[in-house]
Amino acid sequence: MKLTRRQQLTPRQERFVSEYLLDLNGGRAAIRAGYSPNGADQRASELLRIEKVKAAVERALARRVSRIRIRQDDVLRELKRLALANPAKAFGPEGRLLPIHEIPEDLQRAIASVDLKDGNPVRVRFHSKPEVLALLARHVGLVDKHQEKQEEGGFVLNIKVGPPPEPKEVVDGTVSAPAQLPSGNGERECRLAGPKSQQL
Repeated sequence: MKLTRRQQLTPRQERFVSEYLLDLNGGRAAIRAGYSPNGADQRASELLRIEKVKAAVERALARRVSRIRIRQDDVLRELKRLALANPAKAFGPEGRLLPIHEIPEDLQRAIASVDLKDGNPVRVRFHSKPEVLALLARHVGLVDKHQEKQEEGGFVLNIKVGPPPEPKEVVDGTVSAPAQLPSGNGERECRLAGPKSQQL
């Protein structure tokens, strides 16, 4: 489909779209496209609000998805695999690190890098569970975007729950007045934090 002059991008906008598709980071894409590093994030935000730039990005992403035939469910399954990876399965009965080809496939796919010595693995790093869990939680709607808090080394997951049941005291087999315990506020905060990678 031929674009009208109004729909056509400037050379720098085209470069921005191409760079944005590399890592979906607007600020870095703007810098690589030749925009000033000062205020690059703001410039990227402005570019992505321009209808023809936004449309070009969406068309390119749609073509990419069509080419590789990947679906949202495929991404979620892979995130789940990373989030639930059990590093203990990388060891044999004697507690030694297994050769890579003997590690279960699901766990192999959760490996971020391997250090070798004389051709044998001596250290295996897995993808960061906090980061993967944060991404998975966003995908399945467990994170309230308006209340999400970012913290160095982890994240805070706000999960809405009902108020806890009022506790009772039992004295000599008889239920008496409620125990005086702090009441809940209908929201619990689960803090997940940790290093960027897990090392064995």
